[in-house]
Amino acid sequence: IVLFTLQLSSLLESGVNIINSLHIISNQTSNKYVKAILSDVSSKIKDGKSLSESLAAYPQLFSNLYTSLIYSGEVGGNIEVTLKRLADFLGKEEEFKNSIRAALTYPVFVSGVGLLTLIVLLYFVIPRLATMFADMGQILPLPTRILINTSNSLREFGWIILTIIFLFIFFLRRLYRSPGGRLLWDSFKLKLLIMGEIILKTEISRLMRTLSLLLSGGIPITPALDISISSIENQILKSEVQKFKEQIAKGTSLSNAL
Repeated sequence: IVLFTLQLSSLLESGVNIINSLHIISNQTSNKYVKAILSDVSSKIKDGKSLSESLAAYPQLFSNLYTSLIYSGEVGGNIEVTLKRLADFLGKEEEFKNSIRAALTYPVFVSGVGLLTLIVLLYFVIPRLATMFADMGQILPLPTRILINTSNSLREFGWIILTIIFLFIFFLRRLYRSPGGRLLWDSFKLKLLIMGEIILKTEISRLMRTLSLLLSGGIPITPALDISISSIENQILKSEVQKFKEQIAKGTSLSNAL
């Protein structure tokens, strides 16, 4: 999408009309799915629809933010500039997501390896050591007895423990899909010791980047906030932004509302 946006911006800026621009990009892309979509978008434009309307038919690829900005560029007559801003925004958004993924990859990997090592030790290694200790006939220290008992429980009741874990995950997924459960989960995430602060700052930075892009594209503050709200994943923060959007609609300044 970033590449498509950049290419479309460059072609329009160099004087190629929208139909030919889409045709050129379609010929260059190797993805058959994208090629079919661009062909359909081109057909819709030939039938008299605008670019924003045509792209809005594919919300799985072009978000509300994307089509709203395209519409503002069409109305303002600066579609090329809008596309450049949009490509820059999408590129930075992807870069931001990748940096978060990169930061989390190592601790998740280490935790996974640690958990796997622990299971292997408890399930395979400790039982052999327990047999050796039993042959020695000595009274074992309390930590060693706890470790052996844990290993025996895991071997004997492992399938029950796995069933309970799967049922718990299933219950959490069902709870998360309900409005009340989603609110509880999102509230819990914000209260986490370290991750809560990271989640909060991530959501606020995404909101401000989106809002900045929309305002620079000429969209008024209230509709811009409406579109920006859709970029927030945390329901608690989403409801807070909805509140100050309503305050702004009544005449309060953005700074006072915030």
